[in-house]
Amino acid sequence: MSLSTLRLALDWTPNSNHAGFYLALEKGWYKDAGIDLIIMPPSPDYSHDETPARRVVHGTADLCVCPSESLISCWSSDSGKVKPICIAALLQNDTSAIAVPVSSGITSMAQLDGKKYASYGGRFEMKIIEQMIKDAGGEGTVIEVVPPKLQCFDSVLSGDCHATWVFMGWEGVQVRNKVDLKYFPVTASGVPYGYSPCLLASPSLCAEKSELLKTFLAVTAKAYQLAAADPKAAALAMLNSGHPTLQDLGLKFLEDAQEFLSHGGHYLDGNGRWGTMSVDKWERFVNWLCENECLAYRDGSLVSRHALSVGDMVSTSFLPDAI
Repeated sequence: MSLSTLRLALDWTPNSNHAGFYLALEKGWYKDAGIDLIIMPPSPDYSHDETPARRVVHGTADLCVCPSESLISCWSSDSGKVKPICIAALLQNDTSAIAVPVSSGITSMAQLDGKKYASYGGRFEMKIIEQMIKDAGGEGTVIEVVPPKLQCFDSVLSGDCHATWVFMGWEGVQVRNKVDLKYFPVTASGVPYGYSPCLLASPSLCAEKSELLKTFLAVTAKAYQLAAADPKAAALAMLNSGHPTLQDLGLKFLEDAQEFLSHGGHYLDGNGRWGTMSVDKWERFVNWLCENECLAYRDGSLVSRHALSVGDMVSTSFLPDAI
């Protein structure tokens, strides 16, 4: 049987958010379904042109993992005509938070005024951080510092910066019982944050190879359902991938990270389905970005809310048992 190749660009070093992909690979489920899945971790420098969504836009990847901001950025940009489509949410519940060392004495987001925040350079990131600070009673005068993307968390642990954005199911587990950090969940703020991470596909893949995409998602959903039921199996699959970072972290850490997501109910919705998304949730986040003037073209003019159709940007029609 000849295999159809699909190239998947990850948003980060392989981690527990990606467990389903690695579990399906180890089980041989993709190949059994006629798919040769190639996973593309980010390059060490993680340049602007090599972000996951950019790889899909430039045609060097067919699929990518990224936060919802990346999708909205592509659709509100005046550069290029390729508009990726969000086809699934990897997690049903956002696990991201702003982390600060307990030793800093910071007990409220408001106290980040005048402090250094290690930014990933995301288009909307600082707007979200500033609004979280304002919601907590601050002025939003945090200082943005942009280290290499893969070193943001390390810059906080080393004391170079006061805060950064982390995933509780990864960095939060990594430093558990080692470093005392205080976390401010993004979803606990007044920002109606979207899905993170989610799965994007190239429009050509959606239009020309819809059956292949449906097959890929059916296999992936099956794998994430197994990860939810058996986090130890998911952790072992990650370890067996041979990625050096995962080898260094070890099986115990990977099991703890999987336990956080699997038993925390993050992978599946209330009906046990993976990948499902709420249009209302997408609408709320897009509305917030527009209302806070986060979306602008290169000439500085603001993107009209009417120029963005969530119905065009997001599709759950490729998921198993799509409604």
